[in-house]
Amino acid sequence: MSSQHWFFDSHSFTSSEQLHFLLSILPSDVKTKVTKFKALKDQKLSLISALIQRAMVREVFKCSNQDFVIKRSSMNKPFASSDTFATHEWNYNVSHHGSYVTILSNANRPIGVDLVQRSVRKSWKQSATKYITQFTGQLTYSEQAACLKQSKEWQQYTHFFIIWSLKEAYIKAVGKGLYMDLLSISFE
Repeated sequence: MSSQHWFFDSHSFTSSEQLHFLLSILPSDVKTKVTKFKALKDQKLSLISALIQRAMVREVFKCSNQDFVIKRSSMNKPFASSDTFATHEWNYNVSHHGSYVTILSNANRPIGVDLVQRSVRKSWKQSATKYITQFTGQLTYSEQAACLKQSKEWQQYTHFFIIWSLKEAYIKAVGKGLYMDLLSISFE
């Protein structure tokens, strides 16, 4: 079993008919989760996330959808469970933002991923300094300083999103989610 990394652009499927067809082949709990979103864009991202999780399990374990279920840990980390094959050492994680969805897996190491599509960020209503310093409860002093020492404002934002994504990927890998104190980890 090797590591896998898949990336999907949701722009490649455009119609609500496609959405409804794909929903029809998924378990009812997944349909409920997907359709709770009001916006079609959010429904598509949720649907793609569900589909690529199942596709990766099928690819890695050479099985069918009936051989496993996707569950969530007490901290909301997804995992595959099966009575037919062992999945306990295999880890995967999924993230979506903007129009993109990505999934990574590893045979025997915890894995986390966070995706940020900067082009979908709304126009900035405040300076990078104001934006970054509002995260004092989540960014260490040295992380904030590393962001703000960048010479151009767009570089400050970019550095912030790199650090933020690293933090999110780490807490997803260790399975703590946002229950973990983000000040307890630091990336520079």
